[in-house]
Amino acid sequence: MAKLTENTVRTFESNEDVNTVLVAAGVHIFQGEFIGINGGYARPYEKGDTVAGFALDEVDNTDGDNGAKKVDVRGRGKVCIELPNLSQESSIGATVLITEDGELSTETGVACFGKVLRLEDPTHAIVGFDFIYQQEIAIATTSQTTEG
Repeated sequence: MAKLTENTVRTFESNEDVNTVLVAAGVHIFQGEFIGINGGYARPYEKGDTVAGFALDEVDNTDGDNGAKKVDVRGRGKVCIELPNLSQESSIGATVLITEDGELSTETGVACFGKVLRLEDPTHAIVGFDFIYQQEIAIATTSQTTEG
């Protein structure tokens, strides 16, 4: 491709930001809920789960078997979330963590969720997150460790 000499409108697709996963038996997932993967199936996030992202739709599998239903999960992007103790001076670039009870905080946590990109107001921040590549990195690291 030749070096550009003028503005060029491009169309970008971000389908790779969404992953479709099978839902665990007996689970009701709400749109916007933080999703974890346990035993290969999606459920509302619990400590120890592999983080998958946010459910794009409500899925009720309370009467179904494992995998009877699927949910689309946003695994990468930016999201506006409520966070405690935000300030312009100390919050921009702060790491957002998942706490033991599945809440999000900039203070204490057990796993990394993302980074604060900007504040919307004193209690809400835009946070960038990427669970798609985090999982790929974890798989590659585990594979290299077991092979080497």
